[in-house]
Amino acid sequence: MLEALAAVGLAGNVVQFISFASDLISASTEIHGSMSGCSEGVLALDAVYGQLGDLSAGLDATSNSGVHFSARELAKSVATIKNLSRSCKEDCDKLLGIVQKLKTNSGSKSMWKSFRVALKTVWEKKHITQLEERLSKTQVALTLQICAISRFVLSCTRASRLTP
Repeated sequence: MLEALAAVGLAGNVVQFISFASDLISASTEIHGSMSGCSEGVLALDAVYGQLGDLSAGLDATSNSGVHFSARELAKSVATIKNLSRSCKEDCDKLLGIVQKLKTNSGSKSMWKSFRVALKTVWEKKHITQLEERLSKTQVALTLQICAISRFVLSCTRASRLTP
């Protein structure tokens, strides 16, 4: 009995090691093949949080000085929204491509095809989760950028009402 439990424990450890080694090799291959020398996930984090940091610094500077957004800052926010939108579209396309591969033909209900789709779903689960997390972060950054632009437009509207 103890030998059977030890064998199951060993098998679990082997599977866990193989999964770790596979993830490590996959990440190494992605990084090696990239022009930037880092993974897509790291690039996305750098872009989103870099832009978010710039926005925060700009908002802090304008609120401390009492000065409203300049036309240059507005143009920068619009460019950031375009970049974030492009990134969001790319991630959505990737996610939808994966989802499309995970669908069975509606007329085909064979057990083998269902098993293959289930297996693909398990294999792609981590990638789907990563894309969803990146999309969520991008959506938050987009919302903040739009709020910043709205603040600028509102301050311009108020200023135009005050000027005779």
